[in-house]
Amino acid sequence: MEFKHLKTFVTAAQLESFSKAAQALGYTQAAITIQIQQLEEELQTHLFERFPRHVSLTAQGELFLLHANEILQAKDAACNAMKTQTQLTGTLRIGMIESICSSIFPVICKLFHEHYPGVSLRIETASIDQLLDYMNHNQVDLVYLMDQQLQDGAWIKVLEYPSDVLFVARYDHPLCQKKTITLADILSEKLMLTEQDASYRYALQQQAARMGLTVKPFLEIGNTAFLVDMVKQGLAISFLPRFSVEEELQKGVLKILTPHDYHLQVWQQVFYHRNKWLTSQMQAMIQTIEEVIKN
Repeated sequence: MEFKHLKTFVTAAQLESFSKAAQALGYTQAAITIQIQQLEEELQTHLFERFPRHVSLTAQGELFLLHANEILQAKDAACNAMKTQTQLTGTLRIGMIESICSSIFPVICKLFHEHYPGVSLRIETASIDQLLDYMNHNQVDLVYLMDQQLQDGAWIKVLEYPSDVLFVARYDHPLCQKKTITLADILSEKLMLTEQDASYRYALQQQAARMGLTVKPFLEIGNTAFLVDMVKQGLAISFLPRFSVEEELQKGVLKILTPHDYHLQVWQQVFYHRNKWLTSQMQAMIQTIEEVIKN
């Protein structure tokens, strides 16, 4: 039994004519006749009495008309419910590292709220290990982090995008005037860095150790926005994801220091647990993140 057959039946019953139903629905009269015959064969009953200039419902047809209308109304309600999914509701729990939360995520959050004002967001910031533990124990729906490319059979990765991590200083820092600098040059300057459990801080320390160098920041803090502000004031050099300083770079307030012997690229990644159902709210957030980071 097809919806189009039910629509044809209801229209023919209302107009009491196969020919008028054909005109209303854009079919030929022969097509209307065939659809009604198929419906009667499936129901094993006559739905219409046929007369030369009109048709009328049989008693069985009158009974079936009630059910056909209910089915079509339910179908319309279901379609309308799906069409209004842009008006999502509920709560979405996202775990992310602090550098993402304090830099790029406000832009994502603003765009998401404009599109889906009915969805409440609950944000958890933590180290990568903690975030993955939250995901494994269903304490967050999505995890948004930045690290080397991670893989695990228990997770589904829905987004991956490369990000450079840069040494940045205020535009008037002495190293900004040098044509060639090394990692040793930078590490000999005053440094402010994220905490040691940040993936890119750890990668820097590992490479420095391989080169026989030592990383000794005078200040460590997990708040990326604070580090950016301190660098803008000329207090020290920092090592931060490009997206966290993009605005300052475009304005010329900060400059990139590029050592010829070191470069680090990490990956923005979004995961959810394999055992978790991918909800409409989760899909909407994934699409919003992708829209922002790829533009």
